[in-house]
Amino acid sequence: MSKRKSFTKKQRAEVLGANNGLCYLCELSIDGHYEIEHKVPHALGGSDELSNLGPAHVECHAQKTKLDITRIAKAKRVSKKHAGTYRPSRRPVAGSKLSKWKKPLNGPAVRRDKGEA
Repeated sequence: MSKRKSFTKKQRAEVLGANNGLCYLCELSIDGHYEIEHKVPHALGGSDELSNLGPAHVECHAQKTKLDITRIAKAKRVSKKHAGTYRPSRRPVAGSKLSKWKKPLNGPAVRRDKGEA
């Protein structure tokens, strides 16, 4: 994993000015401390270009990062599945599609492969 790029004061001011001093997530004025946020994360193909950067309040940035983490994890799972390297759970939830048993709404549990109890 590569080290994160740190932005100079000039670059930070440029990003803030490009967004008119507003948090690009909540669109409220930034008066104090702010962070530079990637609109599209590096892990999902984002870059360090000015068009992909925006100033954000610390709280707003933390909330978006939580959402980004789940999106990145899903992208990795999908990528592994397409590459054929994804390994599903060995202990599927009973009654799920991965289980050898199914439970109809109006009857006892039956084996998927035999269709009988």
